[in-house]
Amino acid sequence: MHKNAALIALFSIFLLLCGCAGQKNPAVEVRVFDLDSGSPIANATVQAYGQTSTIGSAKTDSQGIALIGIPSSQGKPIGGPYDFTASANGYSGGAKSGITASDFPTITFQLEKIKSSPIPKGRYYEDAVISDSLHGIGRHSGRIFTVFIYKIILNGSGGSDRAMFRLTEFGNTLSTKVASPGMELAQVFADENGSALFSDRIVVKSIGYDAPRELGYTDVTFGN
Repeated sequence: MHKNAALIALFSIFLLLCGCAGQKNPAVEVRVFDLDSGSPIANATVQAYGQTSTIGSAKTDSQGIALIGIPSSQGKPIGGPYDFTASANGYSGGAKSGITASDFPTITFQLEKIKSSPIPKGRYYEDAVISDSLHGIGRHSGRIFTVFIYKIILNGSGGSDRAMFRLTEFGNTLSTKVASPGMELAQVFADENGSALFSDRIVVKSIGYDAPRELGYTDVTFGN
């Protein structure tokens, strides 16, 4: 009798342990949609944060859904409140703070698409060709040059008033120079004697950084 009781007790403990081992943290369903169209956003990054650490991170599927496990006890969420964030390429990020178990099991984000403004005439972004038909003059007559804006140079405040420009000929880099607004590229790329290589007049009007496109740019004017 005592032997049977002991076996039953051991079996009960075994079942209890198996049941605990089989339990999983409840998953919070996070949905991410386009604010304007209502369409699901695939491959968005969703993250959950506790009071002291990151709880989990996941990517949304083709339906804009991601599942993140939340710490639990006996199948019920514990801890919190939680913070959730959602981000996706081409969209402004979203955040929800102070989320508690009463907000589960579904959290929804509606992200706004970043709207890029039209590119103004005369604006060139980093690595773009400004002109590929600059005609050589003087002893450089007969040569054809190409000038690029290479990279802008950021200052301490995150702005920029200088940029690196690159002069090439048939794909070969001849020189890389720094220029500021008001400077003429023909003078910037003068030869070792101080003579201009080409006659085309290109004046750097302004230099800046386009945050939505994450690119530096220069505005230039051509001619007289």
